[in-house]
Amino acid sequence: MKKVIITCLLIFSFYNNPLTPNVSASEGMNDFKFSDKTTQNQKYFGYYMIDFYHKEILDAMRKQYKGQTIDGYNLPHWLKHDVVSITLLQHSATRTNTPIEYSYAFKVTLIPTTDDGATMLGTDTMYFKVEPGRFHMKNVPAHLPPVKLMKYEHNPAPKDNK
Repeated sequence: MKKVIITCLLIFSFYNNPLTPNVSASEGMNDFKFSDKTTQNQKYFGYYMIDFYHKEILDAMRKQYKGQTIDGYNLPHWLKHDVVSITLLQHSATRTNTPIEYSYAFKVTLIPTTDDGATMLGTDTMYFKVEPGRFHMKNVPAHLPPVKLMKYEHNPAPKDNK
């Protein structure tokens, strides 16, 4: 319950942030708009989100790289990449009385690694939909997990992470 409250407070605190991307549930993840500068608070928020969803992130990476042992990930340089972005989902189907399935979406860009960080496999971007209220629910439908991977984009590994 504590995780749900903390997550909801963080979402609320970033709701009016002009640097937050704008996306609607019906459009998926196509309309993320990013800032040119990353503030220290955005970095701290990014660290929190990566730590909070560590299991889901690693599960997505391991599914993407079947047959390879993913033992972690590195962070790309904050000034070259928007490492973490979050947005509240504005459900455009409210006019049709369609229930909102997820409260927010977040995008995370990381560098999956093997061999204790020695081998970088790519600079990968994952898009997740999240409904924090489902973390502590019993009998959650299989098609509506608390965190759902929407999209996984693989890009070549960086030559230099500076």
